[in-house]
Amino acid sequence: MKPPAPISSPQTADSGSREEASGLAEVTRLSLAVQLGSRALGFVANLLLVRWFSPELVGAFALVTGTAQVLSTLARLGTDYSFQVENGRLAATARPALQRTFLGFNLLTSLLASALALPGLRQALGAAAGGVPLGLVLLAYLVIESYVDVLWEPVLAERRYRRVFLRHLQVAAWRGGLTLSLGVWLGWPGLLLGLLLASTLNGAAALRALAAAAGGARPPLRLDLLRLLLREGLPVYGVPLAQQLVFWLLLLQLGAHGGLARVGLVKVAQLVVQVVGLLPGALAPILRVECARDDEGRRPALQRSLALVMASGLLVFAGWCLVDTGLLPLLFGPAYAAARQPARALVLAAVCSGTSQLFLQQALRGAELRLVSALQVLPVLLLAPLGWAWLLPRQGAAGFALLQLLTALLTLVALSLQDRRSLLRARALLLPWLGLVLALPLLMADPGPTAAVLLPLASGGLAAVALARGRWGGRGQ
Repeated sequence: MKPPAPISSPQTADSGSREEASGLAEVTRLSLAVQLGSRALGFVANLLLVRWFSPELVGAFALVTGTAQVLSTLARLGTDYSFQVENGRLAATARPALQRTFLGFNLLTSLLASALALPGLRQALGAAAGGVPLGLVLLAYLVIESYVDVLWEPVLAERRYRRVFLRHLQVAAWRGGLTLSLGVWLGWPGLLLGLLLASTLNGAAALRALAAAAGGARPPLRLDLLRLLLREGLPVYGVPLAQQLVFWLLLLQLGAHGGLARVGLVKVAQLVVQVVGLLPGALAPILRVECARDDEGRRPALQRSLALVMASGLLVFAGWCLVDTGLLPLLFGPAYAAARQPARALVLAAVCSGTSQLFLQQALRGAELRLVSALQVLPVLLLAPLGWAWLLPRQGAAGFALLQLLTALLTLVALSLQDRRSLLRARALLLPWLGLVLALPLLMADPGPTAAVLLPLASGGLAAVALARGRWGGRGQ
């Protein structure tokens, strides 16, 4: 007769929980440090880009990199989300086949999506599109850059966080160094070659990490696993299809009809947003993998993260509004003074979208997943005609940024109304919500001298109080 299995004491269970929490805290600190370092490197590189090259060339650069970023999402058909969810549920013996199916399918979609996007991009670039050789460089860059994050997904799924996060520093250094050095030497073709080389190096690093993990195993691609990935991923895919496709087309229109210099204003505004995107970018991949493994157990950490991201983002926005009028031309040059309103709108949009991004790291399935997806798609479809017919033609870069803000804000409000776990309606988020309301008048072209000072102080003050009170320390809803 077998002896009974040992029963873990409460002290042992508590010790294990503390060790796991300590491990996640360490990983989060590493992710934040890497995000901070990579964004600092990227900001310096882009600052030099803006200072050294003309606004038209900066706008062309933004169109190319923005297209690659959009394709990296659109070409996935939602399988990046479903891969993490299903990989956490499957037995270890079934994961290699799922991984190979995921990688093979997405290579095909990246090739197709890049080939379809290239003609529209070249039309928006105008004379900067160049001839056939430059077109081939563009196509190669779009394919590799849109696919390279797929190669890192299996490494992330195995919770090899350190390896995944540290590559962001490498990529930032490669991209900044190669694009600037080759750009100064060869001009516009050099910038494109630098982007291509940086993406290729990133892909090579991912392949080495995958080879080390696979150990030479090459299971066959399985159609049943592909159907599983698509069945769970396509409901999520409607969100980036609507959001990113609409804004990508609007950005192409802005470049083709408003001039590449206006796209350069958007690029400068996006640089400011990097500070706000620091926390969501660091926390989202960790929460996505951990929630896929234990959704209910990660609920307190998710709630704390939501409050932290929203309050800290508002604090950054308030501080930026107090200094942006003088700081923008000082940092980027007098040609970019007009980026003040687009920058404010995109920073506040990043606060809203960053909060929504963390909320969506829950392991959602079935009817709840379809409802959440619909709530993200509807604001884009409702507001896109407004942007296309009025905001973009009348206000240019500012109209593009305002449309992004309206979409992100409406999406966050819709998600909070259907939030059955009350994560977005928790008491910890009450002060940040009030701060967000007070921040909205600052998006006007001229809010007035008094409001320009008092509103940031009030909005930032509420966010600071929320941070100081530490409501995310586990208190209720």
